[in-house]
Amino acid sequence: MMLARTTDLVALTVAGWLDDTIEALGLRTFPIPLDLDPLYFGMAWHPRNSAAPGHRWFRDRLASAVTATVPTEAVPRCG
Repeated sequence: MMLARTTDLVALTVAGWLDDTIEALGLRTFPIPLDLDPLYFGMAWHPRNSAAPGHRWFRDRLASAVTATVPTEAVPRCG
């Protein structure tokens, strides 16, 4: 969104996600005029980090942050 703010580029986000940030950056949103398949996110790491407590904590926090901020009825939008 920071890049979109200072260029003529378009950024994709989901409806209802970070509305305060979008407003604070002076961006606007609008529905995408076509059907899009859902995006799936994943994480990958080197196997030696699988049992590392700090790495596991970070992965858990990251996953929680992403799933907590994306509404289940999320609809892709341009912003």
